[in-house]
Amino acid sequence: MLLGGQPATVKGVVVGGLVEGANVDLIVPASVTGGINDAVIGSFPVPDTGVFEFTNVPAPGTYTLRVRKTGSITTQLSIQLAGGEVRSGITVQLRAGDGQIDGTIIGPNGPLGAATITVTSPDLTVATLSLTTGTVGSFVIPDLLTPASYAVSVSLPGYATKSLTVSLASGQQVNGLNIVLEPATGSISGLVKDSTGAAIGGVPITASDGENVYSTTSISVDDPSTTTLNEIGTFSLSSVPAPGIYTVSIGGNGFAPVVRNVVLGPGTLNTQLNVDLVASTGRVSGRVTDASGAVGGVTVKVSSGLVTRTTTTASSCPPSVTDCIGRYRLDGLAPGAYTITFSRTGSEPAARQIVVVAGGAVTADVVLRPRAGITVYVCTTVTATSPTGCTAGAKSGYQVRIWKEALYPGGSPLGALLTSATGAVTFSNLDAPTRYVIEVSAVAGDPPITSRIVSLGASETLSVGIAVP
Repeated sequence: MLLGGQPATVKGVVVGGLVEGANVDLIVPASVTGGINDAVIGSFPVPDTGVFEFTNVPAPGTYTLRVRKTGSITTQLSIQLAGGEVRSGITVQLRAGDGQIDGTIIGPNGPLGAATITVTSPDLTVATLSLTTGTVGSFVIPDLLTPASYAVSVSLPGYATKSLTVSLASGQQVNGLNIVLEPATGSISGLVKDSTGAAIGGVPITASDGENVYSTTSISVDDPSTTTLNEIGTFSLSSVPAPGIYTVSIGGNGFAPVVRNVVLGPGTLNTQLNVDLVASTGRVSGRVTDASGAVGGVTVKVSSGLVTRTTTTASSCPPSVTDCIGRYRLDGLAPGAYTITFSRTGSEPAARQIVVVAGGAVTADVVLRPRAGITVYVCTTVTATSPTGCTAGAKSGYQVRIWKEALYPGGSPLGALLTSATGAVTFSNLDAPTRYVIEVSAVAGDPPITSRIVSLGASETLSVGIAVP
């Protein structure tokens, strides 16, 4: 039995984190009662405000205030009360918990300082940084409520965030926890196509975070070792630092660039971009023929006055390809008006006007006039200005040789033929317009018995009659 004078009152507040659910006990110490155990004469459930009050406390007397909560460190405070005293303003600190997690943050090259370690449970969130001096990379998170399970998250710029779960039993401390961070890198990859859906190789791709630029080009040649894949048009920028915000530009080489913004972060370290490009230039293609059919080796020139592009019509086809002789194609032409000309030795050049638009394709076919040639009739009598044969005495077996006038007599002849039974020889595919020297010998290799100078126009088929004894 505890006897006292006038009753006292004890008022105070419990502070320190989540105080709701704690209990404040009013205890008479065993040293006062002379017994073996302390005597609890009152217990007050602490609300979320932390305020507690005990009334009608026997006084005078010596008491202990004890604050306890599951998972927290118990705190005690000794007070002495006089008879009738109202003791207020008592503050008791509730320590957050009796659990602890400590360890080291490690990277590929050793300990990492300044990493953020965040520990979260339904009742508590605590964060700290790993040390940058002393024991670099080490961290300690004390006063954790137990028993409980905690989500531990570790982040550091330039490294992938690491997450793990740590469970603490009542009063448990987890020591020497090594958490390894991997460098945070991501990738930007994709496929580039044109407006028809065809994959495009050789397209430049750049990604910039404002300080650094990463570049590549879309693949132009399919890798035969990957038989189930078609790599043409694909691209990949790997090992790009993350997290980061990148401006990606795709285009060039005749295609208008497309710009995309890409954010690489913990949840999106790999981004796929599929882009359809629109050509910023146009092209012209076609086929060149003459009376005999498709013609290879024709020079095709496209000129805007400022820019000139030249190609040659195909003279042969690759294996397993047909219908390519005489064809040509010029890509990457800036929009505008052009003059396209077709020329070959001995033919009159052909020309036409075309207009190229961005992304457009112009077809320009042309039929060339025949190449120039000279037919020579060697006879005893030739009366026609442009004979179609001998009037009398066709000379068979006479040698007829021909030179360009500029190369006569020192140069080698362009040709040396023997006349047929009709006294005729024909020289085809001659350069024109130009002048030629024609010599006739009765016997091959003998000195000439006569000669003639003639002018040959482009695409002209000239007949020349030469009278001999």
